[in-house]
Amino acid sequence: MSKPIEQALSNLIPRHPGALPPELIELASSLLSQSRTKVSTLKADEEIGRTYVVANIACERLKTTLNLPPIEPRPPIPPRVYSRLYAYFSRVLVSSTRRRGPAVRNTPSRPLPQKQTPLKETSLASFRVNNRTPKKGLRYAGNKERDERVPRWVAPVVRKMCREMENPAAVPHVLAGAESILTQPCPDGEQKMQGKTPALVAASWFFVTQELTGKETSGKEFASRCKKILGLFKEARDDVVVVGKVGDDEEGWKDWETVVAGDVKGWIREITENGWLALDWFTNIASGEAAAHAEDEDGETTKRVGKREGLGMMMADRYDYLSEENRAEYSKWKGAMLAKINDLAQEGIMDMDTTDG
Repeated sequence: MSKPIEQALSNLIPRHPGALPPELIELASSLLSQSRTKVSTLKADEEIGRTYVVANIACERLKTTLNLPPIEPRPPIPPRVYSRLYAYFSRVLVSSTRRRGPAVRNTPSRPLPQKQTPLKETSLASFRVNNRTPKKGLRYAGNKERDERVPRWVAPVVRKMCREMENPAAVPHVLAGAESILTQPCPDGEQKMQGKTPALVAASWFFVTQELTGKETSGKEFASRCKKILGLFKEARDDVVVVGKVGDDEEGWKDWETVVAGDVKGWIREITENGWLALDWFTNIASGEAAAHAEDEDGETTKRVGKREGLGMMMADRYDYLSEENRAEYSKWKGAMLAKINDLAQEGIMDMDTTDG
């Protein structure tokens, strides 16, 4: 069992130097065994990704504890299938933690050795900063990298946006999403969107809001909300509260640029196609509600994943001009316009060729 697990782990964290941590292999193997018990039956395309997805979950759960390098998922199955599988496994699989109980000995008790009371200076010495041994894994592994990739303006602008859009509960999730995606490694050539960071923030807000409310966003709602958000972005650099936290220097406003609705749509597609909805920032939203439906694998689970992808699907349907529905609508519109033009031509208001060529 360990060889496929180790191969999957190596693929997920290719920048890890040396041998894989035994704790990581142990957790991944444990999750794989659990998955075979709790989710014994999967579709053919999902079964292919079973080992890889449990390895991915193991990396996510131990990345801080083991100080792992950035996780670079390249699933062996389509992103949409992988996102659904990852979200479901994340809910039903638990990390087994071994707790050591008090040791029981049969040897007769004996008096504890006496120890002299230490001097005050000696007692305090172990608590001084210079003498402390830093605990492994408790620091953010990529703190410097995160600060370089996540501009200073992101947090204040996200708070302003969520406040003005009357959705303050979205703040921590949008921040987590923007930070997670900005620090997510993506091989050269695979990322279509370059820059346009304000549009990424807006796209994250749409995904989070849809998940928190449980309602899909219609095309009309998207256009209206996107227009309002872009208006808020135009005011951001003049907002006293935002500028007070970011400052006026160019470093604080690094990667800030004017964006349009098309940039927001581009980031929505990018997030969906790259499977970034399977990351913790999104799967942890409303996790209590999701757990209540964990047993219904093919029913409720599928509906929730479908809802998460609703933004991307809404964008695709609305702008698929060659779809059967849109072509029928265009044909109807064209007929009405030609009839109107013909009437105007007969009245002498227009003089033009109205033949359908």
